[in-house]
Amino acid sequence: MSRKGNEIARALCAEIEKGGLPIDTTDWQQVRIDAAIKLARALSEKTLGAGYSEREIAKQAVELADALITELQKRGGGDE
Repeated sequence: MSRKGNEIARALCAEIEKGGLPIDTTDWQQVRIDAAIKLARALSEKTLGAGYSEREIAKQAVELADALITELQKRGGGDE
């Protein structure tokens, strides 16, 4: 995972933990989709003009969303 990707994931995790993003913890698939969309948008903005393809950005967003959900579940984020 890139350094910028790590920064974005940490920021999104912090936002979720402080209640800035509504999450129904019983529906992890929906959380995953929502997180991937938000991460893809953030990554697109951060990597604009850096030569990354849409596919590369999408893949990175899904990987970050999966890592985020795993971390939230470890911290007692609800049903798995």
